[in-house]
Amino acid sequence: PHVCNTCYKHYYHRKNLVEHEKTHLQIRNEICEVCGDSFIHKKNLLEHLKLHSGEKPFQCDICTRRFITSGRRLEHIKRCHSEKSECCLICDKKFSLIKELTRHIKTVHS
Repeated sequence: PHVCNTCYKHYYHRKNLVEHEKTHLQIRNEICEVCGDSFIHKKNLLEHLKLHSGEKPFQCDICTRRFITSGRRLEHIKRCHSEKSECCLICDKKFSLIKELTRHIKTVHS
């Protein structure tokens, strides 16, 4: 196994360790030729390029909205089509996503 010297995470393949270590070093070798934005990982650049191309291959199962990633589609479904299950313990306001609840607590109750 290959081990990260910074966080001690283990990887079976050396190439995966090398990719992981870029996150600690903040090496941004993946450059968008359209706008110049830079990324640590190629997968992030490929996702970013969909913004320029307009490609949105992931459609919501409930409505007609489309998204550039499956993750964004799932977040939309939870936010727009699911029950609000995250509840603020201070004021009882409800949210669909935990990150919305966290933002609420920081901005309203801090």
